[in-house]
Amino acid sequence: MIIIEEMHEQRKQITEQQVLISSQLSTHSSTTVPAEALTDPLSRSFNKINVKPKEYNGTNEENVVTWLIALEEIMANRLIHDDDRISLAVSLLGGTALQWFVNLKLKNQRPSSWNEFKEQLRSQFQPVDFQEHLRQKLLQLKQKHILQDYIQAFRNIVGQIHNMDELTQVIFFVNSLSSNTGLYVRSKHPQTVEEAIREATTYDNVMAIGKANNFTYNPFLETSSTVELNSIKTHQQRYSTPFNSVTTKADCLKFGLCFYCKEPGHRALKCPERPQQQQSPASSYQKNEQR
Repeated sequence: MIIIEEMHEQRKQITEQQVLISSQLSTHSSTTVPAEALTDPLSRSFNKINVKPKEYNGTNEENVVTWLIALEEIMANRLIHDDDRISLAVSLLGGTALQWFVNLKLKNQRPSSWNEFKEQLRSQFQPVDFQEHLRQKLLQLKQKHILQDYIQAFRNIVGQIHNMDELTQVIFFVNSLSSNTGLYVRSKHPQTVEEAIREATTYDNVMAIGKANNFTYNPFLETSSTVELNSIKTHQQRYSTPFNSVTTKADCLKFGLCFYCKEPGHRALKCPERPQQQQSPASSYQKNEQR
């Protein structure tokens, strides 16, 4: 703790000196520069995108990998050189993470490059079995309710796993879908995760439309392109042209229509449009037997 307090005191002294220098320079310059922008290297580096990265304290609740990724994105956006990246990253450390860096300095083991800094930080705060833990989480992941929640969770885990080929990712994704969705996606033989996600989303949308409009729809009877087209249409758009006498038996099966009147909501045996005298052979046979 004493060493950390000394580092803060040194940083304060440097800041005061920079404020004094900046005030002297302001008398020789017609352009006014905010003192904070001159004294705070973090603000000077990130002021243009108006985003200050989160602090990393090295706790179990924090993810060092995602923290480094987010930090690197901001640094790349601001074209910050490797020489300055370590200093900026250290200014965001706190708690156990800052103490770790202090110990490195005391041992004269300060990382000499940004890649070395990242590697040492990861090895210090990322569990040894981190990759195995991620794969175990992926194996246990299942679609429970909302498809988009499952997709988001899947992407979050897969994005951190190293050296997993595309086909293996597809297998994990499809196997963890709900049973009907998984069967449909598997029947389309997706080769990439994005293809599998598109097929799953298409199926989910189509079934949601069918449920909302109270009709039976079987997307297994259509090609992917046709199902995808139907998934983005409303019930009114799909039935803008009423069914008529040219409607085929396949249409009736596909859309759950009555074979007699070509309308949804009932079967041919109970069709209100059917004349009463037209009865099924089975019912006629039963009446004859009763006689």
